[in-house]
Amino acid sequence: MAWATATCASTLGVIPGITHPLWWSVAATVLFFSLFPDVDTDSVPRRWFYRGVLAVLLYLAWCGWWIEATVVAGVSMLPLVDHHRGWTHGRFVPVLLPAVLCVGLLWWEGGSATGLGASAVLTPLRLTFVGAAVSGWYTHLLLDGLFRIFPRDPA
Repeated sequence: MAWATATCASTLGVIPGITHPLWWSVAATVLFFSLFPDVDTDSVPRRWFYRGVLAVLLYLAWCGWWIEATVVAGVSMLPLVDHHRGWTHGRFVPVLLPAVLCVGLLWWEGGSATGLGASAVLTPLRLTFVGAAVSGWYTHLLLDGLFRIFPRDPA
């Protein structure tokens, strides 16, 4: 799913091709959010997930992207506030959480002295990352059997 999402974004012209770091960043976002709902259990994937989060945070800090680092740090801790298969496995949460984050971003950057509009804040690149997050999260729910494509499918 990570490959398909990044390739789709590249085909649409939002990001460069597979040799560019942005392509890999979109693919990594899908992977991040496909593991995201299950990091509330003590497991090997949890340890690898947080090792990846640490690497991303170090990179973002090195680049001076403090807002992005704050969002990654905050979002990566969210599954730890509830039990396994709690709110992170909700049917509409993969859409609601990114929507709330987008509204927060609009408030954060739109409330500055520049008075940016929504189109200046929610750029196609940022929306690509939002789509990658939603894609990865729903992939997890689909493979967990909690989200069915056809409602009459057995659980």
